[in-house]
Order: sequence, then C-alpha cells, then structure tokens
Amino acid sequence: MKSIVIAITILCSLPNQLFASTCPPSPTPLRQLVNSSETIVIGQVLSVEEFTQEFYNRIKVTLDIEQVIQGRIKTKTIDVYMDVWFNSYREHGVLDGSRLMAFINLSEEFQSVYFPTSYQNGYKFLNDSAMKSYQRRIKELQAINAMKNEKRREQLTVDWLIRCAENPHTRWEGSSELAPYSNFMHAFDEEKNEFIKKIQLSDSQKQRIEKIILNSSEFTYVEMELIDAISGWNNTKIYQWIKQYLKSVAPQLLYQKQFLMHRLAIGTQRDELIEVISEFAELAFENDEVKWQKEMNASASKFVSLL
Repeated sequence: MKSIVIAITILCSLPNQLFASTCPPSPTPLRQLVNSSETIVIGQVLSVEEFTQEFYNRIKVTLDIEQVIQGRIKTKTIDVYMDVWFNSYREHGVLDGSRLMAFINLSEEFQSVYFPTSYQNGYKFLNDSAMKSYQRRIKELQAINAMKNEKRREQLTVDWLIRCAENPHTRWEGSSELAPYSNFMHAFDEEKNEFIKKIQLSDSQKQRIEKIILNSSEFTYVEMELIDAISGWNNTKIYQWIKQYLKSVAPQLLYQKQFLMHRLAIGTQRDELIEVISEFAELAFENDEVKWQKEMNASASKFVSLL
C-alpha cells in the first residue's frame, strides 16, 4: 500500500543583509512569528514604494503605528522593507490605507529599517473581528512564554494551539502545529535516526479537536492536519464524518479523496478498503491524464460502495 507523501518544504532562513536574495518562503505559524519577532505592531499603510535594487524588485512600506503589541517603537511611523519575489503584493492587500498587523525585526545593518519576520506572512490584513482574535491569542502566548516552568509552559502552549484551531480566524495557526509531523509535536532522535512524538495529547484535548472537525462545513488542509492530530484514537465519529464527506467530494479533487480513503482504510483496518487503496496508488503511474482521471474516480467510487 502506498501512503500519502507528506511534502516537506525547506524553510528559508532570514537574510543576514537587508537585501539578500531569498527563495520563496513558507508560511510561518503564529506561535513562531511571535517568538521570533522583536516587534509586533498594528498600523495603517501610508505609502508603498516600488524600486529595483541589484536586479531585485523591492517595496518600501511606510506604516503609521496605531498600536505596539510587542517590543518598543519610539517613532510614529516606520519603514518596512519587503522582498517582493512574488511581485504581486497588491493581491495580498498591501495598498495605501490598508490596516495590518506586522511581525517585524529591526535591521542590524541599516538604521531605523525594519523587515518582516516572515516574507510570506509576516504581515496580516485582518478585519476588526480577526484583529481582536489575533490580539487575544498573542497576549495569551506572551503570558505563557513568561512562565519559568518548562513543562507547564509546554502544556499550556498545546491548549493555546487548540484555542487557535477552535477560532475560524486563527484555525490554521493551531492546526499547522498540532499536526503530528510538525516541529512542535515531534523531535528528531539522533540515536534512532528518526522523528519521534514528543508531545502526547490528552483525551480532553483530542475531544476538542474532534469537535472542530465534526463542526467543519468544508474540507481543506486544515481539516487534514486536525484529523492526523488525533489519528490512532477512538475515531468512530471522525470515520463517520469522513464517510459522509468522501461521498460528496468533487470528482477533480483526487488528492482529497486519496487522503480520506487512506485515513479511513488504515483507521478501520478493513482489508477490502486497504486493497482498493493499493489499486488507487498504482494508478498514479498512468501517463494518460484523461484515462488516469477516469480510473482514479472509478476506484474512488468502488471504495465508497464498500462503506
């Protein structure tokens, strides 16, 4: 049987110089943004200036500071230099007059210049409701980080991640680190040369995650992460939820079908379902795309008929 391959994205380290070239970065979860940012502010975009420096497109965003959530800033306005490798920042909401939350660090090479902690999502464009949710979660995390008892701090951080997942505004911030393959939940054992689970969820925590999944009206990568977070537990309700959702998945959403089929087959340990999963995986080597789509969906239909 061929299980789903989990793509591991190579994280780009922050540049040592302000204008060092960067590879396309990955989104950074809120916990990591807070812990690696000297300063977090809420501000309004006063201006956006595009320019080219050493063959790279850059932008300078001038912010009017409304509130400082973390760190200290003495001036009313600041300049944040962003690397626009994506060159489509306007689609992300960086426009004059926009209100955003910025996670930033002061440049060591250039005076009074800031750069985002994450070039992918070191700035968040949020409506009033989402802004309040993020402020609340950040304040909670700051209080947790101030605790000296490491074990207690870890336990409360897990609860905090679940609270993030329970709120639609911050759901991904929690699910991305509750997933069993995240750096937060796992550690690398050098002696065994493998990743091992370092944090175990309690039954009450799993029940809270289960409730999030069962109340979800959609199926995205967030739900995938949450399902995996409680895999191996008594997931009867989750299996029923997967069955119902699998029957409604659109024909073109083959990756979602594969995920659901795989989790259901492995979770229930039904031989006939595992056999179909094996057939489904073998079809991945089909070169004719039209034939591949047809056969994959036929295999998925066969799987559903066995439920």
